[in-house]
Amino acid sequence: MPATVNETLDLLEVEDLGGDAYLGRQPESTVLAKVFGGQVAAQLLASANRTVDADRCVHSLHTNYYLPGDWSAPIHYAVDRVRDGGSFSARQIAATQDGQRIATAAASYQRMEPGFEHRATMPLVSPPRESRELFDVAQERSDVPAAQWRQEFGAFEMRFVEERPSRSSEEARGGAQRIWFRFKGRLPDDPALETLVFTYISDFSLLGAALTPHGFFLGSKEIHRATLSHSIWYHGRPRPAEWFLYDQESSWAGGGRGMVTARVFTSAGVLVATTAQEGLIRPHGEHRTRLRLPAFAMPFDPARG
Repeated sequence: MPATVNETLDLLEVEDLGGDAYLGRQPESTVLAKVFGGQVAAQLLASANRTVDADRCVHSLHTNYYLPGDWSAPIHYAVDRVRDGGSFSARQIAATQDGQRIATAAASYQRMEPGFEHRATMPLVSPPRESRELFDVAQERSDVPAAQWRQEFGAFEMRFVEERPSRSSEEARGGAQRIWFRFKGRLPDDPALETLVFTYISDFSLLGAALTPHGFFLGSKEIHRATLSHSIWYHGRPRPAEWFLYDQESSWAGGGRGMVTARVFTSAGVLVATTAQEGLIRPHGEHRTRLRLPAFAMPFDPARG
């Protein structure tokens, strides 16, 4: 993973191969076993951006992952210009390695126009200066060295909000966590680049919210994790060099999968994005033997109708 600001920005550049085909870069070194999902999503979006008029901004990106990416091989991206209408443009993008499709994405763009407006209100939480560094908390609760986290995500500063969201007893069956994050470097006045940086980091930590009800934390070695699908709805211009609150909540887990939705607020309380993710959260060894099939997978009982 890129440990510095410049390495992160370099990673978000894709090489134009002609014919709406692009080549994605890889970091020089990593301790991760596979390509970070946020990197693939950001490069999918970067490729689609190259084919859309500058007066149109992305408002949604929906990514599906099929195979883990290999750090040792380049990633090729192919863009399909599905539609260019009067207000909207649609793109389908495929990511392949060694001839195998590892991910696809659907991106939708819109020419900006006036309309009705309302936004959710940001919850009251401790500010970043009163919150502990996320990597230190992760080291305590998952035994992953903080130095390893910083090596992989050194271009970002992240803070963990200790208090849990206040919810009713029924809602408390789910999981939740809140994280402050920001990009450490200065960015040029480029909304498209800001959106790519935000897309890159949006994949980080979400599945951790699905683990909290079960006593596990982000990075727990007892859990095999993998993103299956990741969606982003962009509501405004994200400025990742400023603090963002990532308000995450998991409403369901079962069958080895977890579902998380999240809202992203600026430090001023403005909602700038909503995300949703489903991922694999498969426990190892003894933890797995105590689990059961989800209700919809149980054999049909004619007596029960």
